[in-house]
Amino acid sequence: MAISTTFVPLLSFNTISSSSSSSSSWSFSLSSLTPFRPHYHPLVVGNPSSNGRLVIQCSSSEMGSNSDSMNISSAKGHGEDRMCWSGSSKDGFQVRNYYKTLLPTAGLTVPWKRIWKTNAPPCVAFFVWAAVLGRILTTNNLRRRHVIVLDWCCMSKESGESISHLLLHCSAAREVWLFILSIFGIQWVMPGGVLYLLSCWGDSCHSVRIRKLWDMVPPCVFWCLWWERNSRSFEATERNLMEIKGTILQTLMDWQSQMSSMAPFGVTMNESGMSKSSYKWQRVLLKVSGEALAGDHKQNIDPKVTMSIAREVAAVTRLGIEVAIVVGGGNIFRGSSWAGSSGLDRSSADYIGMLATVMNAIFLQATMESIGIPTRVQTAFRMSEVAEPYIRRRAVRHLEKGRVVIFAAGTGNPFFTTDTAAALRCAEINAEVVLKATNVDGVFDDDPRRNPNARLLDTLTYHEVTAKDLSVMDMTAITLCQENNIPVVVFNLGKPGNIAKAIKGERVGTLIGGKWNSTVART
Repeated sequence: MAISTTFVPLLSFNTISSSSSSSSSWSFSLSSLTPFRPHYHPLVVGNPSSNGRLVIQCSSSEMGSNSDSMNISSAKGHGEDRMCWSGSSKDGFQVRNYYKTLLPTAGLTVPWKRIWKTNAPPCVAFFVWAAVLGRILTTNNLRRRHVIVLDWCCMSKESGESISHLLLHCSAAREVWLFILSIFGIQWVMPGGVLYLLSCWGDSCHSVRIRKLWDMVPPCVFWCLWWERNSRSFEATERNLMEIKGTILQTLMDWQSQMSSMAPFGVTMNESGMSKSSYKWQRVLLKVSGEALAGDHKQNIDPKVTMSIAREVAAVTRLGIEVAIVVGGGNIFRGSSWAGSSGLDRSSADYIGMLATVMNAIFLQATMESIGIPTRVQTAFRMSEVAEPYIRRRAVRHLEKGRVVIFAAGTGNPFFTTDTAAALRCAEINAEVVLKATNVDGVFDDDPRRNPNARLLDTLTYHEVTAKDLSVMDMTAITLCQENNIPVVVFNLGKPGNIAKAIKGERVGTLIGGKWNSTVART
């Protein structure tokens, strides 16, 4: 009778054969492999009812590690004994398959479906994949690459920034995770690393209704924490934990809206993972006069007005609309009015007026950031202690990252109004419309304060504005808009909701140099 055995290169067998008339047996001794003979015991393999048995002297440790690979069984039929490979390969023995056989079966595999099959933007999925592989450039990874950098975590204000520390275990990350998990009513012990968290994340939520939202939580938290870390490291801007939590929730809702066929807010994603709108305007420039900031004129700047502007701008930026703002300074100082007084020439008076716009811009920035809107102030001349200098590419990049950019100091040149600055900046940053916020509902065919029957004009052409000498904007600004095909919307800043309506392209005020969508009724 023939016995077929699997070839196991780790074992070197000394064969001892014996036979009798009633039975036959084969004994393999492993005594030459190790001096620890007392640890060996015989293993009988084969069919006890048959006449053939295979006896192998094998240690306990070898039994555990090699029993699966050996796959020894009684052979059927007759023939010459030979060694064969019974692995998974159909082509016989291969080193690759043997290597896989020797690998330990325990351990974690990368849960790639939880990385690539969620509704997170591709750039976010790639970032999570890099984090799982330990490739994102935290300070400890940079130091391993011999980059001289301070080993410091800017999120928790302590030394040691590893991937697991930054995304899971630092004080800021821990508080964010506790907040998110409490929303789902889940108590969690944070695993040791990103891979371990993703591996066990899917089994923690049993509700089918919220499973897809649940699967997006880790990439969303990782991405927002990384975004905040980079903002603190490279741009010296810092949001508090409440603002970070709000950003995470808003980002989750934006991603969730992408999963619905209804698309309630009509949002898509841009390259940074933030939402991108499908409204009439994608990038707008809002012109706010200094007089409008004064409100009831009891003080130079009315905090209620700036807060109202901030809240309405916040509502539309979360829908993905990019917003830039040009502020005037007439509530503090108007250069054209003071020129000639007390020996002031027009140039000096205009420069003072430009400084007034910077004051308004800083006040508006502080108000917006108090409710979690990331903003940047850029001035036409250098004031590096309080604002960035105006650089067109940098301004556009800020807008693409979802920040509100406030332009101050006009054009940086005297004899030009902030209306002209608004038209100029709009053309430079490729904004689609100038939204001029005033204290009237739009452009009328007569002065509504004198004539109660004055009619609000729905649309105007540039030619009609210049021919009728309508005081919408100064002629330089109108000409710039006309030459660059930039429409202008004139609307009332004082009515709640008008800013958001104008920014979203809803029918409000008077549209100059364009046409309203016929399917949208006036609000």
